[in-house]
Amino acid sequence: MSHISSSMPDEASNLTANDNLGVSPLAAFNEASARPFLDAQLSALDDETVSTIKNAFVEKLSSLIDATVSDDLRTAAHDYAYALSLNRGKVSAADLADLLQAGANDLISAKDALLQKFQELDAEIEQYQKRAERMTTDTKKSIFNISKIRFFNFSKKPAAPATDSPDALPWDENGRIYMRLEDNSNSPVRALIEEKLTERGFTITDYTAGRALDSRKNEWKIGKILKDEPALLQAYSDDPSRRNQRLMVVLTRNVKDLARASFNRGWQSCRTAAGSAASRGVAEARAGVIMAYLVSEKDPEIHNPYSRISLKPYDRVVENDKKPEWELGTSKFSTIYAAFNPIGLHHPGFAAAVNDFAENTFNDGKVGRFKLRADCEAYRELKERTRLPEDAETALAQLGATIKKNADGQIKVIGKLDMKGFGLCKLPAFFGNLDLSECDLDLSRNRLLTLEGLPQGTIKSLNVSSNLLVCFAGACDTVTGEFNYRDNHWLMTAYGAPKAATYKYGNSSDDWEANGKSKDCVCPTQKPEAFPGFKRKS
Repeated sequence: MSHISSSMPDEASNLTANDNLGVSPLAAFNEASARPFLDAQLSALDDETVSTIKNAFVEKLSSLIDATVSDDLRTAAHDYAYALSLNRGKVSAADLADLLQAGANDLISAKDALLQKFQELDAEIEQYQKRAERMTTDTKKSIFNISKIRFFNFSKKPAAPATDSPDALPWDENGRIYMRLEDNSNSPVRALIEEKLTERGFTITDYTAGRALDSRKNEWKIGKILKDEPALLQAYSDDPSRRNQRLMVVLTRNVKDLARASFNRGWQSCRTAAGSAASRGVAEARAGVIMAYLVSEKDPEIHNPYSRISLKPYDRVVENDKKPEWELGTSKFSTIYAAFNPIGLHHPGFAAAVNDFAENTFNDGKVGRFKLRADCEAYRELKERTRLPEDAETALAQLGATIKKNADGQIKVIGKLDMKGFGLCKLPAFFGNLDLSECDLDLSRNRLLTLEGLPQGTIKSLNVSSNLLVCFAGACDTVTGEFNYRDNHWLMTAYGAPKAATYKYGNSSDDWEANGKSKDCVCPTQKPEAFPGFKRKS
């Protein structure tokens, strides 16, 4: 499996100042953005590879146990080691050696104590499954019923093919699919680190390992050079491109995996307790939710994932019918799967790859207004998503935009173009060809990771607040009015930002005075107190 690396193809990826060519870090950043800044994809692992990975996990536990011990003691030690791993504990030969001396009974007692919380969860899951099975057809209909809401008059599309159903995917006996994360994304912060080190007379020799040379060719650790720049050091430490583990993604619809979304994980949510974890897990498994976990290749059982992203079904709203299409059982069936906010480590390549997987597997060609399926938890998430037609004039008409044609036939948008709350992970393909020089563009409350797809000229005003931006790759050149980038809690750098008359910045909900409005674009490393999401833990 290819590991996550900051090394990219020579022609487009080096986000560093090139002394020979005289390229500044910012120029290199923008040049790199000429190709997809986030360039990651998922590819399914074959059964043999998955089996090898799982066997390596089991063999690693067995290798910690002395070969001379009895079979009963070996079994007890192995079960204890597995239970400890399930609790995100690190298993060591030294710890097992002490327990082996205590005997099998002590090992079994220690194992049972570690598994108690999981047994409680299993019991809760069983109870909720029994309750769900006892539900009558009428009760199901009343729960899954949604009311009619206003929707756009999109052109009719043919029925979605059966292959876009989750049932058509190659799930294993545990309801999982193992996939390799192939990530050639650019680093959101490397240009910023390079700029600072160049100012101090250092040249980076190995960004991932953290090594640089001074003018006398003495080697330094990058962390030591940045020790008096805590915010910048934090950005460097958090840079996902520096993770060199062999990473994979486990897609799962297993009810226990869904119940464990936040149960005994390295993060907290409202689904931490066994009761809430089980009730949500059972309900969402029945509703068709898919979970994507980012894990080390050494963790095929998802014991200690780095991050998770929920893919949840949204059903197209039907005019003059109170039922969602998925319940009608007619040819009008149309469902998309949309990614929720990442929980845990925010890894841009992981998020981009999951978005693309959903788009290519379930969503391609589907347009309209979609509503989150009943029984899907939606805390602080979008309950509706809107997908536009691919044709620019049709889409702009649906949005009620005022347009005119330039002399060369380019479409010019005049006045406000409101696309807030659509749940966009990427901008529509036609966007880059628009003239937005007289447009007040509102892209707030979406799920954009970068601004790739914007036209590279001028936009009158631009609101990209409440997205998932990690940087401003792909942004336009100039905003003649205000550029609002507040509430992007995963913003790592302001590199790539357009020139603007004014900027609105900050993520702080606890201290609104830390947010601000400025004539200059404020980077999280310049004022980290205004960007609390920037101080995340991996």
